[in-house]
Amino acid sequence: MGLGRVRRRSYKLQEAEEMRRSFLEEEEEEDGSLNSVDKEKQSLRCGLLNLSPNFLQRFNSARWFFAFFCLAFLVHHMTNTMISVNLSTIEKRFDLSSTKSSFIINAYDISCAVTVMFISHFCKNSKPKWIGIGIIVMGIGALIFTVPHVAETNFFTITDGARVTLTDEGLTPISHGRLIPGSDSAICSATNELYNSTNCPSEGLGSSSKWYFIFVIGALLFGLGGTPINTLGPPFLDEIFPPTKVTVFYGVMGSMSCLGPIFGFAFGGFMLKYYVDFSEPEGLHPGSSEWIGAWWTGFILSGIMAVLSAIPLIMFPRNFLRLTRSLP
Repeated sequence: MGLGRVRRRSYKLQEAEEMRRSFLEEEEEEDGSLNSVDKEKQSLRCGLLNLSPNFLQRFNSARWFFAFFCLAFLVHHMTNTMISVNLSTIEKRFDLSSTKSSFIINAYDISCAVTVMFISHFCKNSKPKWIGIGIIVMGIGALIFTVPHVAETNFFTITDGARVTLTDEGLTPISHGRLIPGSDSAICSATNELYNSTNCPSEGLGSSSKWYFIFVIGALLFGLGGTPINTLGPPFLDEIFPPTKVTVFYGVMGSMSCLGPIFGFAFGGFMLKYYVDFSEPEGLHPGSSEWIGAWWTGFILSGIMAVLSAIPLIMFPRNFLRLTRSLP
């Protein structure tokens, strides 16, 4: 009798232990399912990094995405226009040859041609974020274009409005931003007397030509940053909008691609009326052949606008396409 009771008690203990284990496993599975549901909901929320406040969720729709996309598309074309508007001024200011200045434009196309296949293949997921990142890269490229102006701002007026720019290699003679052909010796002599300098180049703006590579890098970033919005944008609109409505959105995109260059040429041309450092020399006016306009202002404006217009795009959720498909 005693042995039978011990066995029955051991059986009951084993059953209780098995029930406890099964209950714990069910709880773990339930917690895991809840965590997966929470992660799924989080992946459908609009935000940046781990921040997804509720007020941002009102913008978490296909129509709001298209509104921000159009803004970025407009800024994209406006930024591209800045190179064309200011190229002749950059060529004059930094004594670039026609071959070098034309390659700056070609660098944009080269960058697009090299990167388009890789971006189309590897950036198929999270297209809004990749489009936003591309616009930020383009904005950085626009700001890089202003580096030569920021780095060479030390102008010194000496005689008859002639100027020299002080670089690490010495005093380079220029008149209103450009080399005076045949007047190198006179200006060098004057600057040597004024600044006790003997390191004055005899010909050409050699120190200014180094900025050519900065312009090429900026143009390459233009092409790299502009590729995602051109290659990923239209297919993504096909995915989030029904075929009967997407043609209307394509028409709006076409309007943005026309308005962007209009704004770019208008602002760029307007700022060229002002002298490069906003201190107009005596005897010069915007119609003078030696006039150097404020070419760098357009790149600063378009660069800042590009970065700001890209922020809403990178805030859209990773599974935004799944969210739009679940909406009525």
